[in-house]
Amino acid sequence: MIRAAVGWVIVVFGVVIFIIPALGWPGVIIVAGGGILVLRNSRWSRRRFVEMAKRYPSTFGRARQWIAGKVARFGKEESQ
Repeated sequence: MIRAAVGWVIVVFGVVIFIIPALGWPGVIIVAGGGILVLRNSRWSRRRFVEMAKRYPSTFGRARQWIAGKVARFGKEESQ
């Protein structure tokens, strides 16, 4: 629970960094890191992510595969 809360704080911090014009792109990396921390430690956010991945597979499905480690770097799928 504490890790999920820390993840949300990191996401909010990343959004603030992203809004500042001079520091834009590092905010995206910070938001992604916080989002991964939240997804790994919050059942509610995992359920919502899976629902969104089923609803919008072209957007969230690829991210879901990447997080699960099923897609190799540069978009090539790993052979199993």
